[in-house]
Amino acid sequence: MFKKILFSITIAFISFSAIAQLKDIKIEEERKANRIFLYALNENLVDLDVSIEVEGTGIRTRAGKPRLTRVPATSKVNITSIIVERDKTPVYTYKLTVNEELSKRVIKAEATPIKIDFEKPVTIYTTKACTSCDSLVAQLDASPYRYALHNLEEKPEMRAQIKAALPSLDAVTSAVVSIKGVLYTKIETLNQLLEKINAE
Repeated sequence: MFKKILFSITIAFISFSAIAQLKDIKIEEERKANRIFLYALNENLVDLDVSIEVEGTGIRTRAGKPRLTRVPATSKVNITSIIVERDKTPVYTYKLTVNEELSKRVIKAEATPIKIDFEKPVTIYTTKACTSCDSLVAQLDASPYRYALHNLEEKPEMRAQIKAALPSLDAVTSAVVSIKGVLYTKIETLNQLLEKINAE
């Protein structure tokens, strides 16, 4: 049975000029037996170097000064682990240092790709008449972006709603794309989608 883990976060950002516009690094925890693994999630499109310093009670951490670990763009990396002392409740805080200027002397650990949100919510609606839907969906699936996908042939109620807003639906041969609730019918590639999002 897992015990409640109490923690707080302090983040120190280096390279203020550029990194201020980036999303914060998130920390994800995974507990296995008497260990807590801390993963850094980088939801940005650039690589970052991250170190973490953990302090608390009921735990044991690695000795020595924390080293920077490379966290590639749109990925998560295990940057440290904590040993939970027997019969103790772990209570800890951690301080992150995030550096946009990449170091040559950095730990390069195994990274797992993650999906990130577009700047605005994106939903793709496919139809029977769509001739470019498979290509767009394949590009999105291969991208780091998270999106919603609906086949209107399988969802009559949703199709009726879209058709009410878009009477020419049956003649549309590309995907119907919703960007923050606004419908578009001439987006056939990921690049066109990104251009439309950035232009809004």
